[in-house]
Amino acid sequence: MSNEFQFGENPDKFEVTKDLIEEVKNNPPKLDDLDGYQGHPIKGVGDVYTPVEIVTFILDNIGFNKEANIEDRTIIDLSCGTGSFIREIVRRIRSRLIEKGLDPSNPEDAETIVNTITENVYASDLNSIAIWRTAQVVIDELIEEIELLDQNDPVLELKFYNDNSLLPTFNYGIDGFDFIVGNPPYIKNSEIKPEIDDIYRSEYETAKGKYDLYSVFFERGIDLLNNGGKFGFVTPDRFFRADYGEPLRSKILSDTHIKALIDLEDDPFPKVDAYPVITIFEKEDKSFPRYQVDNSFYYCTAETDDLSEISVFDQDLVHFDNGMDCVEYNQSDLDQSAWDLQKPEIKKVKSALEDKLIRFDKLPIDIRAGIATAADDVFIINKQTANKLEDDILVPVIRGRDVQKGSTSWDDSYIINPYRHDKSVVNISEYPKTKSYLSKYKSKLEDRYCVRERNKRWYETHDTIDYNQETKRRIITPDVTSDNRFAIVEGSISHNTCYSIYYEGDLELLIGYLNSSVFRYLLKSSMPEIRTGYWRQMKRDLKQIPVIDPSIYTAEQRDEMIRLVSQKDWDKIDDVIYRILDVPDAHINVIESF
Repeated sequence: MSNEFQFGENPDKFEVTKDLIEEVKNNPPKLDDLDGYQGHPIKGVGDVYTPVEIVTFILDNIGFNKEANIEDRTIIDLSCGTGSFIREIVRRIRSRLIEKGLDPSNPEDAETIVNTITENVYASDLNSIAIWRTAQVVIDELIEEIELLDQNDPVLELKFYNDNSLLPTFNYGIDGFDFIVGNPPYIKNSEIKPEIDDIYRSEYETAKGKYDLYSVFFERGIDLLNNGGKFGFVTPDRFFRADYGEPLRSKILSDTHIKALIDLEDDPFPKVDAYPVITIFEKEDKSFPRYQVDNSFYYCTAETDDLSEISVFDQDLVHFDNGMDCVEYNQSDLDQSAWDLQKPEIKKVKSALEDKLIRFDKLPIDIRAGIATAADDVFIINKQTANKLEDDILVPVIRGRDVQKGSTSWDDSYIINPYRHDKSVVNISEYPKTKSYLSKYKSKLEDRYCVRERNKRWYETHDTIDYNQETKRRIITPDVTSDNRFAIVEGSISHNTCYSIYYEGDLELLIGYLNSSVFRYLLKSSMPEIRTGYWRQMKRDLKQIPVIDPSIYTAEQRDEMIRLVSQKDWDKIDDVIYRILDVPDAHINVIESF
């Protein structure tokens, strides 16, 4: 390992010096001055400011409040970022002690308040600036008490550690924590240094596939939590369905009692590509017979500003104000496969439809991802550039953004196709204009993975283009969408922001169903949501979506569907589909309002 990651087993605490205290007094920390504020990640480390509504909700619902004996309990923020959690933790402990009779203006009581916090509150972060700022907010909250302490230098030490707490050598010096909270950094697997990635993969069950770093923070947190300890994180919700989330789902189910999963419908972290969920659970001692017996939890969807209207800490006192969308689940109903958490009426209608349909892959279909070039800005060109190159090396290209419901809006873009119709690579010297154009970007093209690791020629696309296959008449759909958008195309190549669906049957008949409200309902209720109102369509998932068995159409219904598709009359197509499937009015209302 590089020296940057040679952390010891006993890391240093953060020393609060007189100079730092004086700096905080003269310039109290303000949120607006912090990197990470308003959802902007701190560059290179993925930390973002956690809104106070989320902090408050998590602490309330793990039971870290002044009504509990929190002064005797240990708590840690495993990736403290800008100190949002730590500030509120300190406030709550201080308020608890004052309510018990301690006077912060009394030197002895002030020392007790400070010592209680420094003994029980922990934080860590790989970013030294994050640790420094978190220490600042603690000083700001305790400045009255700190000024009454004996003024040694350093005045006090905080159990705040500027280290990588995920490495196996890291030791906090205690057996476990009573509470663990946090907003782990938003770092994708591709952004983790290879030497550290190797360590994570060897040490953590959750570091599998294209895992995101928050998965490892979950596992580390569960392992550090005492039996009966409470846990609250806000993270992306991708682990609900993603393949890499399977080990994490398994660990959560096997080691904890879930208390609540709260999907946030707004976007409190707008500058990071995350659809956040709050996860609250309690670690259970698996040696006791009561473990995992009929444990129920609540799945809710809410806006960040409405979190105060949900309370799930005490299951006997659960309340949801203003008709909050919350559903009770039994944990035993979940397993390590994807978690499909939805409101009962959504699942009921979906189940009724599925009983009348067949899986997409039961039809004679082939679903293929579009072509990836690994250098779109070079290989995909506009008409003006295309006019300067050889015609027979260019093919029209359709991107996801071009696909509408029943049609495409081609923007005169072309892809440079360096392959013959038999998929062999062309001799680029036979196309001097194109060679001259591509040569301007040769160093960039040579640096692509497909050239470096797969020994492709510098002017090839990442994916080999099978012209005869890629330009066939077929149905295409975007990979990311907020609506069911399917169109029939021919003679163009699909970009990798599209999927192509090849079908041996009647394309018009199929596309009528694919653009129906029924299919939209099934898509939206099945596909992983990546941001509010948008879902990602994956080949694996598309193959499993239910479709109408074409054999159930009567000749009259078939002719009617094809006629309506030619007219793009999607409303009347919906009526036909509802009649064929005998969908009751109550279910139609759910489908069309979803």
